Amino acid sequence: MNEKFLDFIHDFSDVPLAIAVSGGVDSSVAVYILKQQGFEVLALHMKSPNSETAEADERRAREI
Repeated sequence: MNEKFLDFIHDFSDVPLAIAVSGGVDSSVAVYILKQQGFEVLALHMKSPNSETAEADERRAREI
């Protein structure tokens, strides 16, 4: 994760971070890294009924 970004968000370490997740690897890793850095993370996922992969995406997002 970009060091400048991590420096910036550490100013907000006393509040939960809301992160939009797709259920894919990139957003899962981002949440993992932020949690490892000590942040409280609120992962948000929007189920799109039009997506062919909506159920699999939702399942992966819930696993985070």
